[in-house]
Amino acid sequence: MIANLQNLAKHGLVSPKDGFNSFLKDIHIELMQRQKRYAEQVKEVERLKTAIKELDDQKVFMQKKMEDFEAYLSSVRSNASANFKPLTKKYKYKDLVKAKVIESSEIPQGQQDKVKFEITHTAAETFKIKGKIKNLPGFSRDFELELGALLEHREDNKEIFDTEKGLELYVASTILFLNKNFFVAKK
Repeated sequence: MIANLQNLAKHGLVSPKDGFNSFLKDIHIELMQRQKRYAEQVKEVERLKTAIKELDDQKVFMQKKMEDFEAYLSSVRSNASANFKPLTKKYKYKDLVKAKVIESSEIPQGQQDKVKFEITHTAAETFKIKGKIKNLPGFSRDFELELGALLEHREDNKEIFDTEKGLELYVASTILFLNKNFFVAKK
């Protein structure tokens, strides 16, 4: 070891003036700092293990809550389906535009005042829509509208729903319209 210290002194890396004590003090300080860093890292590892355990517990809790919610939603849907009675209502084109249900359509401007829609709530989450122009028997716009599809569009922040039958609907106001006119409990 002394030979190595003398070799380091020869290259000017350590000073032999104080019997290499400054070098030994530097090593001692470095060891103390390493020990301190090691203790801090051990504390950090323990803190992270605790945080991971808390997150795992929270994950289990949230999964249980989601399962409970899904079960509740399933029971609500089955109750709604069991007590479901079809309901049909008729609306004029201009009333649906005024309620901000229809965003645009392929129906010519001059014919829009003559269009009437018959909306039938056929199942708990399904609507059958028939559009007809008065005195024009060849024209019809029949399609089914799934509430789930509207809700998915809403969740994806899409403002317009294309029925693929020449009509585009505003998502948010269509959901509100259906809720107000078909899902309100009778008193």
